[in-house]
Amino acid sequence: MGFGRGKNRRRVDAAERAQARGHVLRRVGHLLVRMACAAAFIGGAYFGGLKLHACATTSERFAVTAITWTGASRASRAELARAAGVVKGMNLFELDVAAAKRAIEQHPWVREAEVTRHFPAAVSVRVEEIRPAAVISLGDLYLVDSEGKPF
Repeated sequence: MGFGRGKNRRRVDAAERAQARGHVLRRVGHLLVRMACAAAFIGGAYFGGLKLHACATTSERFAVTAITWTGASRASRAELARAAGVVKGMNLFELDVAAAKRAIEQHPWVREAEVTRHFPAAVSVRVEEIRPAAVISLGDLYLVDSEGKPF
C-alpha cells in the first residue's frame, strides 16, 4: 500500500469542510464589524472635537467682559494690556496666557507677571513691579533696585 491513500484512511467529508469554512467566515465577519464600529467611534469623536473647538472659539459666551489688574501702579495698565494683547471682547480660548505674561514682563517697570483665565468671561493680571532703592549717577541718572541692578 505504501504511503498514499489507503482504504483505512479517514477522509474529511465535504460537510465538515464547509462547516469549518463557515466558522472562519463568521469570525472574520465579527472582526470586521468590530473594526467598523471602532472606526466610526474614533471618527465621530474626532469630528465632534473639531465642532466643539469651533463653537468654543466663536461663542460670545466666552468673550472677555472683565480684566482685573493688581499691582500695576507705575506701569500704565493700558500700555500693559496693549503689549499683552488682552482686550475686552476677545475670546477667552484665543488668549495665549504664556505670550501675554512674557509681553508684560518686557516692560521696564515689571519684574514678574501672572495672567489667569477665569471662565466664562474674565481675565486677571497680577503684576509685581520693580521698586527702586537708589539713584546712581554714571554720567546719566539710573534707578537701581534692591539687588543693585540698574533699570
